[in-house]
Amino acid sequence: MRLFLKVTDPAFLFILILVAILVSLTGLAFAPAIIPIHFNGHLRPDGFINKWAGFSILPAVMLLIWLPSRKGKSYKASLCILFLFIIHVLLVLYALFSK
Repeated sequence: MRLFLKVTDPAFLFILILVAILVSLTGLAFAPAIIPIHFNGHLRPDGFINKWAGFSILPAVMLLIWLPSRKGKSYKASLCILFLFIIHVLLVLYALFSK
C-alpha cells in the first residue's frame, strides 16, 4: 500500500496546480487591485502588476510545464512545478498581508 504520492507523479502535480488555482481565486477576492510581483535585494517590492495577471501567470506556467511532461515522469519538470507553487503561494500571501 502506498502511503504517499511520489513527487514525479503527474496526478500529484496536477492536484498541486489545481491548489495553486484555488489559492489564486481566493486571493483575487481579498487582494488590492495592484500587487507586487518583483522584489529588490532588500526584499522590498519594486515591480507591480494587476492582480488578475499576477495571480494567473504562475499557475498558467505550471500548467504549460505539466502538459508535455504528464506522459512520463520528469524529475526536472516536477521540481520546477514545486518551486513555482511555493513562489506563487508566497506571492499571494505577501499580496494579501502587505500594507
